[in-house]
Amino acid sequence: MAIRLGLGLPQMKRYDIGRDIPMVAREGELTTIAPSEVGPKPARPIPVYLAAAGPGAVRRVVDRADGWMPVAQGADQLARAWTELREPAAERGRERATEVCVRVNARYSPKPYEGADRPPFAGSAAQMVEDLVAHAHEGIGEFLLDLQGTTRDAEELKDVTAEVYGLARAAGL
Repeated sequence: MAIRLGLGLPQMKRYDIGRDIPMVAREGELTTIAPSEVGPKPARPIPVYLAAAGPGAVRRVVDRADGWMPVAQGADQLARAWTELREPAAERGRERATEVCVRVNARYSPKPYEGADRPPFAGSAAQMVEDLVAHAHEGIGEFLLDLQGTTRDAEELKDVTAEVYGLARAAGL
């Protein structure tokens, strides 16, 4: 996967998903893109975010991606990983900022999670917002909060999303 991703990212950037290039084609050892017309053309470049948990993946984010998409697994762990990504960016001479969007696999419950063993982003809407506040570090601009896996239906998902959004805004996020 890493080899294919390493080859594919430059192609995506080169063609910018087809902007200003009418036809896209490539014949390579691992990838082939048949001559294709790409459209509709995007109004601006589409940013590429990658997850990264190891040294090779961190280098790909630093060298080729617009942003980093870690999974929230605890505020301290996220802060360490963010530092570990910024250091090689500085060492490798990355001039543009690395955008960050943290993926949150939330486990919503209408009742607060009780006990000291509560994992991050498990429990009530208020508890999730407490975790968002704890995870918010300078340079981390977005959170992708996935609530759909633990809500009963679309109506509850809509209600819970509105509640989390309101609490997050009230908390200054």
